[in-house]
Amino acid sequence: MVFCPAVERDGERVSGAWVFRGTRVPVSAHFENLEDGAVAAQFVQWFPGVSLD
Repeated sequence: MVFCPAVERDGERVSGAWVFRGTRVPVSAHFENLEDGAVAAQFVQWFPGVSLD
């Protein structure tokens, strides 16, 4: 398994979905926004707690 420190998953939070560490923002939301034409800088503005780091 590959480890990515930017994300985490807890079965008791957000139905066990992968989220950005320290938030309840699902990683899937980022990909959905990218598919709709958004860029990463917009995403981090829309979702406080998520950073480009």
